[in-house]
Amino acid sequence: IGPVVEAPAGVGIERWSGSAVKEFQPDVLYGQLGWEAQKATAATSEALKVPYALRLWSGLDSLGLPAECRAWYGGLDSPLCRGIVVEDAFMTEWAITMLRPGVPVHAVPNSLYVEEYAGTAPGVERRGNVVLAVARIVAKKGLIHLVHAARGIPEAEVWIVGDGREAPNLRAAAGRNVRFWGIRAEADLRSFFYPTAAV
Repeated sequence: IGPVVEAPAGVGIERWSGSAVKEFQPDVLYGQLGWEAQKATAATSEALKVPYALRLWSGLDSLGLPAECRAWYGGLDSPLCRGIVVEDAFMTEWAITMLRPGVPVHAVPNSLYVEEYAGTAPGVERRGNVVLAVARIVAKKGLIHLVHAARGIPEAEVWIVGDGREAPNLRAAAGRNVRFWGIRAEADLRSFFYPTAAV
């Protein structure tokens, strides 16, 4: 919990995150996703002498892990770094084998309570042909592939909840069986969207 830090174009993120950290005074910095952001977390931590931890996710290797990225993680040995957090035993083994970091790797399962999302809701009937995607609509989420696939399955209804800079491109590529719902509250997702969707 803390300030949202967005660096203007062309300005190093370390400068902006550093000023926010000084103001917020956290006990620990947490570098979440994206190794460039994690490098900024480490640099900010070292400059301000605040402990930090980094988070790796299971899709990292599929993005074509650059050699410089591997070398950077492998060179982590700062006493300020409390370790790398991953979601399961597989990623623990992967991180240790592939990156060989000089800091501990900790498995902390994702804190998503699936039961709260998979249940039924009073008065809501599950529809066997609804495919639901809830995401920030940006290129790296790959929703364009879902939109293209929907064209080949006209009996499916594809519902996309969210918004983002790629929304106009998705709308332009979408067929009649793709519906855009915009941003919806978490309560709406749990009470209507998740109980209605088949996938």
